[in-house]
Amino acid sequence: MSLSIETNVLLHNGWNSIQYTTANNRLLIAERTATFILPTTSNNIQQDTTYRVTLSDGSSLKGKANHFLKVRPVGLTNWSLMTIVEIREHITRNPRAIPNQEFYCCFGNCEYKGSNPPVNALEIEPIDYTFNFSPTPLCLIPSYWIGVLAIKGMLDKEEPEVVLDPELKSLMNNHCLGLRQHHIVNNADPNDFIHKFRSDRYVGDKSQLSIDLFNLGLLYSDKCNRYIHDSYLFTSTNNRIDLLRGLMDAGGYIDFRNGGLAKLRVFSSRLVENIYLLVRSLGGYVEVNKVGPVWTLTIYPHPTINPFSREGLVSNYTSPNISPVPRRFLTSVQQESEPSLVSCLKYDSPTALVISKSLTGLDYIASRC
Repeated sequence: MSLSIETNVLLHNGWNSIQYTTANNRLLIAERTATFILPTTSNNIQQDTTYRVTLSDGSSLKGKANHFLKVRPVGLTNWSLMTIVEIREHITRNPRAIPNQEFYCCFGNCEYKGSNPPVNALEIEPIDYTFNFSPTPLCLIPSYWIGVLAIKGMLDKEEPEVVLDPELKSLMNNHCLGLRQHHIVNNADPNDFIHKFRSDRYVGDKSQLSIDLFNLGLLYSDKCNRYIHDSYLFTSTNNRIDLLRGLMDAGGYIDFRNGGLAKLRVFSSRLVENIYLLVRSLGGYVEVNKVGPVWTLTIYPHPTINPFSREGLVSNYTSPNISPVPRRFLTSVQQESEPSLVSCLKYDSPTALVISKSLTGLDYIASRC
């Protein structure tokens, strides 16, 4: 692939800059499997003319003219490969094919927006499957706890008296066997950890527990700086589902006025990005809206996943009757004013579409040389 060295690609164990990938790194691909970087071409960086490709949701990538994306004109059923320069020519010939802002997040057949995509608009093939990572070593604090702590916080100075309700406390206790065994905490209690923890209170476990919580970004963190550690994002599917349910049980709700959608409010931009990756990695999608300091995330999980585990939320949640991944369209291809450094990777599946992180926005783009 011939992309700007600014690009991050998705490996089996997380994101990595394309310029720092090495031979035999395993790349996740849109064909729902993985491919290996060939040793003879790793880190082949050169300077060349590049183009910025922008999609209707604000996502973008920067690559050489001969870089491929998989697209189809509106109305056709088959996907085909087009180079960046071919896409540019198509848009130039069909100026009315550029979608309006109303297609920022266009689910299903777009009827909920009240109109159809423009004739000749180029739609990009979606990425809509559960990523299979090679799990990184986890701290023994359970994934569900991490989700709750990322929302509720520990020793949050702004909300020092918040106490978990009995149902959430019980759900956390159901996941705490590893925590008890690892840290030798007498009478481990979720409320104790979230609001009353002091490292000097527990003789025998204070250093390891303090280190674990600090390294996970959960110790003394305020709500605007919280995040989920990579070891909990790039792990097994079951652990990621537990993490999502911890987040949603602690701070999520069902918006009955808008079709019963699952929603979550957060204050940390880094946590927004973490949750986006988490839901996307499970085959779903997140719609993001920001008003003031608050992000409201609408969660569209994979139809087989209920994002809640609390009794009242589980029974009242119904999976939306739409595709969890929106349709996206090409809106512009602009040549960069100056040559850029690009990395030309070769991998053992030459026709594979490698997943890269957008240079702008939150979503991902599949493409190849």
